Amino acid sequence: MGIINERLILTDGFSAAFRIFETTGNRILNLTTSMGREFTDLFNQHSTATVTAINNVGGALQTTNQLLTQANQNSYILNKFPLLGRDLDY
Repeated sequence: MGIINERLILTDGFSAAFRIFETTGNRILNLTTSMGREFTDLFNQHSTATVTAINNVGGALQTTNQLLTQANQNSYILNKFPLLGRDLDY
């Protein structure tokens, strides 16, 4: 029985074109990875600022609640004792 030997010889510059394709693909991959890191950093910076702003709003709400509670208590006392806080002219 005979032996079949096959050889493929590229003479049309395929290897060079493929290297250009591969190099371009690697550049795009590196750029995408770099952009991903930059977007992550940007997201983290804005997330920190957002959390800080939410905490500040929470603190302001707590202060407002305390002031409203005091005002409510003062109103209750003034309604219970109507002569308090008035100038008495006798």
